[in-house]
Amino acid sequence: MNLVSNRSITLADVFTVPSNNASMTGTFLHKPTGVFDNFATHFLCYSEYMVCEILMSCQHAFEYDVEKITIGFLQELRNDIIGISSKTLVTVMHNEKHNGQLEGLTSEKRYESFDRKLKETSYLKEIFMIFPVLESLILSKLTSRLKQFEEIIMRLDQDHMDLVSCFNIDEHEISHIRFSEGDSHNEGKTVSIIEMSEGSRFVYKPHNMQIEHIYHKLIEWLNGTLIDEYPLTSTPTLNGNDYGWQAFVKHLPCCNLREVKSYYYKIGKNSCTFVLCGRERYTFRKYYCLW
Repeated sequence: MNLVSNRSITLADVFTVPSNNASMTGTFLHKPTGVFDNFATHFLCYSEYMVCEILMSCQHAFEYDVEKITIGFLQELRNDIIGISSKTLVTVMHNEKHNGQLEGLTSEKRYESFDRKLKETSYLKEIFMIFPVLESLILSKLTSRLKQFEEIIMRLDQDHMDLVSCFNIDEHEISHIRFSEGDSHNEGKTVSIIEMSEGSRFVYKPHNMQIEHIYHKLIEWLNGTLIDEYPLTSTPTLNGNDYGWQAFVKHLPCCNLREVKSYYYKIGKNSCTFVLCGRERYTFRKYYCLW
């Protein structure tokens, strides 16, 4: 496949895709957020084109709901782009208002005037000439996100049989791939959640998971060796070279006192296991215990 893996995306690449050729982006933008929606249009159109190309180029070991996956990708990317650019755009808009360059007698009309200008390729180029770091940050985010998307699709194909076996997957269609579900690793890649059409989920992590895999095997051995009312529950893990897959753990409350007792008892058992393995410190927000 390797449509984006070996290169960095440029502004020229983005502007090669006409905005009227991106049907899903057009539908998506009919639900505006009211925060500089037109600024992201060209980046979203290019992303729609690339996401569809990546999905069409894969081996289709899984089936993919192209529309849902693409719209989900666009939603997250728009949020990222607006998060990166909003303060700069407010500054530009304020300067143009001060210089009398915006139409309208009210703040709402002047905002609409500014937002319309953001559709124009020539105007965007002017902004990026003044703020080159903004251009760099957005293109870096776009490149990283598309590279990770391609990487996930390739590895879903590659690891299909192992994933089905490890996580007992009996569904065939993937409906969503959710990014930014944890810390960044390896050039901005983030933990992603893969959602199947009927609701089951598993997790992609862009770093080696050999330690998690060994810990899972250790817990299996402890449960088979120790006689205990509260056996530990570990998370099935599939380790690649520089990435891994893990079962999704739902965040649920305890329903009764027995589950509360089990929860805190297992925290103690897990903590003891960590210390025996030489891990005396760990981040509690990343620590879970299945009752």
